[in-house]
Amino acid sequence: MGEAVVCVFTVFFEDPFWVGVSERVCDGRLETARIVFGAEPTEPEIRDFLVNHWANLRYSSPVAQEGTFVRSTVNPKRALRLVRRQLSDTISTKSQQALQNQREELAEVRKRCAQDQRQEIERQRFLERQEKKKQKKRGH
Repeated sequence: MGEAVVCVFTVFFEDPFWVGVSERVCDGRLETARIVFGAEPTEPEIRDFLVNHWANLRYSSPVAQEGTFVRSTVNPKRALRLVRRQLSDTISTKSQQALQNQREELAEVRKRCAQDQRQEIERQRFLERQEKKKQKKRGH
């Protein structure tokens, strides 16, 4: 049987916007996605977002995850303390690293696309200049 997939969605305030971070652990690999809400989202808005847009989230490339998720029976009071502690921690360091890697990859892709566009524009200008030279020469 395959390994369990664990998903956690955290919403927190990152000045000046409210941000949601989805963390997904599958086969011991952590993937994260970040969503900027803007104004503070209500619970129905978050639920609506998760129901309608969960499949459209763009996750970062997987990062190795230490430790494993083990489901066990926990005393309800302890579970409540754990939840409160998790709420006080906004986002894990691994998630931040995964998001940073994703930003760097996207920046590299944008940089390559811009460079290709610049080269194409230069090539077009060169061809136009060559054609203009030919036209001048034919006229005389």
